Amino acid sequence: YLGASEEMAAEVADKIGGQEGDILYAEVARVTYAFYYWPGLFDEAGFDKNRVMRGLVGICERSPNLYAANQALVVARLIDDHASAHQVAQLWQKNHHSCIQRLWDWDLNKFRDTMNWALADAPMKKEEEKAEPAKEESKPE
Repeated sequence: YLGASEEMAAEVADKIGGQEGDILYAEVARVTYAFYYWPGLFDEAGFDKNRVMRGLVGICERSPNLYAANQALVVARLIDDHASAHQVAQLWQKNHHSCIQRLWDWDLNKFRDTMNWALADAPMKKEEEKAEPAKEESKPE
Protein backbone atom coordinates (compact mmCIF):
# COMPACT_ATOMS: atom_id res chain seq x y z
CA TYR A 1 0.00 0.00 0.00
CA LEU A 2 1.61 3.21 -1.24
CA GLY A 3 0.16 5.57 1.36
CA ALA A 4 1.18 3.55 4.45
CA SER A 5 4.42 5.48 5.00
CA GLU A 6 2.59 8.80 4.68
CA GLU A 7 -0.15 7.74 7.07
CA MET A 8 2.38 6.60 9.66
CA ALA A 9 4.41 9.79 9.24
CA ALA A 10 1.32 12.00 9.57
CA GLU A 11 0.05 10.16 12.65
CA VAL A 12 3.35 10.43 14.53
CA ALA A 13 4.02 13.99 13.32
CA ASP A 14 0.55 15.08 14.45
CA LYS A 15 1.23 13.68 17.94
CA ILE A 16 4.52 15.61 18.12
CA GLY A 17 3.00 18.74 16.60
CA GLY A 18 4.46 22.05 15.46
CA GLN A 19 7.71 22.45 13.60
CA GLU A 20 9.23 19.33 15.14
CA GLY A 21 6.29 17.29 13.81
CA ASP A 22 6.77 18.80 10.35
CA ILE A 23 10.49 17.99 10.52
CA LEU A 24 9.73 14.36 11.39
CA TYR A 25 7.22 14.20 8.52
CA ALA A 26 9.85 15.58 6.11
CA GLU A 27 12.47 13.13 7.40
CA VAL A 28 10.16 10.18 6.66
CA ALA A 29 9.52 11.69 3.22
CA ARG A 30 13.28 12.01 2.63
CA VAL A 31 13.77 8.31 3.40
CA THR A 32 10.77 7.29 1.29
CA TYR A 33 12.05 9.49 -1.57
CA ALA A 34 14.56 6.78 -2.45
CA PHE A 35 11.66 4.59 -3.63
CA TYR A 36 9.40 7.16 -5.33
CA TYR A 37 11.42 10.30 -6.09
CA TRP A 38 9.67 13.58 -5.32
CA PRO A 39 6.79 13.55 -7.84
CA GLY A 40 5.83 9.97 -6.91
CA LEU A 41 6.20 10.77 -3.24
CA PHE A 42 3.49 13.39 -3.56
CA ASP A 43 1.31 11.86 -6.29
CA GLU A 44 1.54 8.15 -5.45
CA ALA A 45 2.44 7.94 -1.76
CA GLY A 46 0.27 10.93 -0.84
CA PHE A 47 2.75 13.03 1.13
CA ASP A 48 1.55 16.60 1.73
CA LYS A 49 3.79 18.92 -0.34
CA ASN A 50 3.39 21.88 1.99
CA ARG A 51 4.10 19.90 5.13
CA VAL A 52 7.18 18.30 3.57
CA MET A 53 8.38 21.75 2.54
CA ARG A 54 7.79 23.21 6.02
CA GLY A 55 9.75 20.32 7.49
CA LEU A 56 12.63 20.71 5.02
CA VAL A 57 12.87 24.41 5.84
CA GLY A 58 12.85 23.50 9.54
CA ILE A 59 15.70 21.03 9.00
CA CYS A 60 17.70 23.73 7.21
CA GLU A 61 17.00 26.29 9.94
CA ARG A 62 17.88 23.91 12.77
CA SER A 63 21.44 23.26 11.63
CA PRO A 64 23.47 23.48 8.43
CA ASN A 65 22.69 20.39 6.37
CA LEU A 66 24.05 20.40 2.82
CA TYR A 67 21.99 17.43 1.62
CA ALA A 68 18.73 18.74 3.10
CA ALA A 69 19.34 22.21 1.66
CA ASN A 70 19.80 20.75 -1.82
CA GLN A 71 16.66 18.63 -1.42
CA ALA A 72 14.69 21.60 -0.08
CA LEU A 73 15.54 23.70 -3.11
CA VAL A 74 14.70 20.86 -5.49
CA VAL A 75 11.30 20.39 -3.83
CA ALA A 76 10.59 24.12 -3.58
CA ARG A 77 11.17 24.47 -7.31
CA LEU A 78 9.12 21.35 -8.10
CA ILE A 79 6.09 22.62 -6.17
CA ASP A 80 6.73 26.29 -7.08
CA ASP A 81 7.06 27.45 -3.46
CA HIS A 82 9.04 30.65 -3.88
CA ALA A 83 8.76 31.76 -0.25
CA SER A 84 10.36 28.55 1.05
CA ALA A 85 12.96 28.59 -1.73
CA HIS A 86 13.90 32.13 -0.75
CA GLN A 87 14.34 31.13 2.91
CA VAL A 88 16.48 28.12 2.03
CA ALA A 89 18.57 30.05 -0.51
CA GLN A 90 19.35 32.72 2.09
CA LEU A 91 20.41 30.02 4.57
CA TRP A 92 22.39 28.41 1.73
CA GLN A 93 24.40 31.59 1.23
CA LYS A 94 24.89 32.10 4.97
CA ASN A 95 26.18 28.52 5.39
CA HIS A 96 28.25 28.54 2.17
CA HIS A 97 26.62 25.38 0.87
CA SER A 98 27.52 23.82 -2.45
CA CYS A 99 25.53 22.01 -5.10
CA ILE A 100 25.19 18.22 -4.91
CA GLN A 101 25.02 17.71 -8.65
CA ARG A 102 23.39 14.28 -8.61
CA LEU A 103 20.35 15.79 -6.84
CA TRP A 104 20.07 18.22 -9.75
CA ASP A 105 20.30 15.46 -12.39
CA TRP A 106 23.90 16.49 -13.06
CA ASP A 107 22.55 19.76 -14.54
CA LEU A 108 24.36 22.73 -13.03
CA ASN A 109 22.17 25.12 -15.03
CA LYS A 110 19.07 23.71 -13.33
CA PHE A 111 20.68 24.49 -9.97
CA ARG A 112 21.75 28.00 -11.04
CA ASP A 113 18.30 28.78 -12.47
CA THR A 114 16.68 27.66 -9.22
CA MET A 115 19.02 29.78 -7.09
CA ASN A 116 18.41 32.80 -9.32
CA TRP A 117 14.65 32.24 -9.04
CA ALA A 118 14.85 31.78 -5.27
CA LEU A 119 16.92 34.91 -4.71
CA ALA A 120 15.43 37.14 -7.44
CA ASP A 121 12.91 38.93 -5.24
CA ALA A 122 11.72 38.65 -1.71
CA PRO A 123 8.46 36.68 -1.80
CA MET A 124 5.19 38.40 -1.04
CA LYS A 125 3.74 38.00 2.41
CA LYS A 126 0.51 36.02 2.64
CA GLU A 127 -1.55 39.19 3.25
CA GLU A 128 -0.12 40.82 0.10
CA GLU A 129 -0.96 37.76 -2.02
CA LYS A 130 -4.60 37.89 -0.96
CA ALA A 131 -5.01 41.65 -1.24
CA GLU A 132 -6.61 42.89 -4.42
CA PRO A 133 -4.73 45.53 -6.37
CA ALA A 134 -5.99 49.06 -5.96
CA LYS A 135 -8.11 50.29 -8.85
CA GLU A 136 -6.85 53.39 -10.60
CA GLU A 137 -9.32 56.18 -10.90
CA SER A 138 -9.61 57.62 -14.38
CA LYS A 139 -9.32 61.35 -14.70
CA PRO A 140 -11.65 63.21 -17.04
CA GLU A 141 -9.80 64.68 -19.99
